Amino acid sequence: MKFTPYVFMTVLSTVFIFGCSTAIHQKNQSESATANLEKDEAFQKGLREAYFDIGHRNLLRSPAEKGQSQLREVAFNVELLRSFKVLVFPKYNNQVEKSNEEIYDPQKLESLSPSERRQVNSSLENYQSPFIFQFRAVELQSCYKLIQMRPKFKPEMIFGKKENFGDNQAKKCVVLEGKVDDLRRKDIRKDDILALRIYFDENFIPYGKAIDLALESKNKENFRTVLTRIDPSKSFSSELSLFPIDVPNFLSYLPSKNWKAIGENVFVPHHPVVKRNLQKFKVSSSCKTGLYETNFKDDLNRFVSINWCKNDPWPTMIETNNSYSVLLK
Repeated sequence: MKFTPYVFMTVLSTVFIFGCSTAIHQKNQSESATANLEKDEAFQKGLREAYFDIGHRNLLRSPAEKGQSQLREVAFNVELLRSFKVLVFPKYNNQVEKSNEEIYDPQKLESLSPSERRQVNSSLENYQSPFIFQFRAVELQSCYKLIQMRPKFKPEMIFGKKENFGDNQAKKCVVLEGKVDDLRRKDIRKDDILALRIYFDENFIPYGKAIDLALESKNKENFRTVLTRIDPSKSFSSELSLFPIDVPNFLSYLPSKNWKAIGENVFVPHHPVVKRNLQKFKVSSSCKTGLYETNFKDDLNRFVSINWCKNDPWPTMIETNNSYSVLLK
């Protein structure tokens, strides 16, 4: 074909028209994608807000009557949580000392009652010297005012908007902070937990927790904080830490179902390290006011057992796979 000026103009026009069509098509695609993205972001935002509001409406439900009665049985009073200490005995890798072969006689173990068998097993575990954990209520006041006026611990990130408590502005919320007593700088390593705060209301219902993690060794001041909201139907969990916060949530099935009154003796492992230190700190294993017990599974599906003596601000004894702890009075 001969390349004439007419043919050249025809080709040029075709390229121009095709280019414009492509640009218009790309522009329309871009505008459509932007519109879809905006719609998707709006949808996601609405979904998040709906989940947040529904979650907090669920959190604001009154506890089951059974849970309320259990709290009354131990005379739970949120005002008593302003300050207390807990003695914690770490379990050494949850291993047992097999120095006494007689105790492993299967026939002997089978003849024991469940409580006696538990004492035998606890006596074989290897406990380390204890730590003292200091707890104090860094915030304890009306949930509404806490969210409105006290932003330091970001209560709105855990409890939600103050309007969630508008119908009951007298309801109290707590931010309870725990630390190892007299933590020395030389003992601090990167990513160690410097402080742990748990958020709950006057009905002992959990809302969330915050953890301060060391950013470098031997430095208390340099840390990052991780906040986590908690399902209100679950109990607080220490997870892999030694913090004695595995307390029952009576809205959960197992803590409520397994709750029962027991005798006067708080469970104490038959181990020399435990017994010696309980004597040193003058911890009594007797409860005259009324002693209760329950057990349940934590977030990692591990066994948790507690004893709670009436009038104590916190569970009197907490035992997990990681540790054994008792309230100091």
